[in-house]
Amino acid sequence: MNCHRCGTPMQSILFVIEPENLSVFNALTQTPKESLTIFIRVPFLLASASSTAVKKLIVLLLAAVLLFGAVLYFCPPSRLPEQLLPASYTVRQWVGTAKHRIWPEPEPSPDALSYEVIAVIDGDTLLISIFGAETTVRLIGVDAPESVHREKEKNTPEGALASAWLKTFLEGKRVTLEYDQELKDQYGRTLAYVYADGMMLEDVLLMAGMAKTLTMEPNTRYHHHFEQLEKQAREGGNGFWGTGFFEG
Repeated sequence: MNCHRCGTPMQSILFVIEPENLSVFNALTQTPKESLTIFIRVPFLLASASSTAVKKLIVLLLAAVLLFGAVLYFCPPSRLPEQLLPASYTVRQWVGTAKHRIWPEPEPSPDALSYEVIAVIDGDTLLISIFGAETTVRLIGVDAPESVHREKEKNTPEGALASAWLKTFLEGKRVTLEYDQELKDQYGRTLAYVYADGMMLEDVLLMAGMAKTLTMEPNTRYHHHFEQLEKQAREGGNGFWGTGFFEG
């Protein structure tokens, strides 16, 4: 039999993988099989190679490709449903609706200075230019999944997603800051409630399910307000509440 595209002589080879060699396959795919039979069509010259070593190499390469393909097919990388990642306008609708149910809604001071956002470090930390000085600002009262932790095993895909989501939300916006009792944390970061486009970022993250509440004394001015927003997001299955990540 020849290849229908290039006319190269082809030959079918039958592989039968016995149970003792299926442990890795079964563990990865979670679809236990007693044996696995595979037909592979290879160029005739390779199939008829006289060298046993060449044949073994071919078999190993084909097995590796098949195993890799099986893993991708049966165990695709976990993805977050697109509907759980609302656009910023949807968050505005949520915050607007919450305003009628939760009072008082925090609002930025009309006299507050606005600052440029240099970078989003992660889902709850920003790098802001304050009078020309680069200042790391940690949002008060919320905690997003880790994405840039020095202990790599603590970083998660959800953390990277929350960071990217916040970066998208802040694109083209300047921010204003509101302080509480304690101005710095143990790492020297400025602690603040951050507003953008008239909304508090803490509210946006909680309503979108991108962060959970984190109460740290003595900065508890909006503690109860944040808890109510988190409750709404949890009951609505928003963001990471809908994926089960925050339930773990």
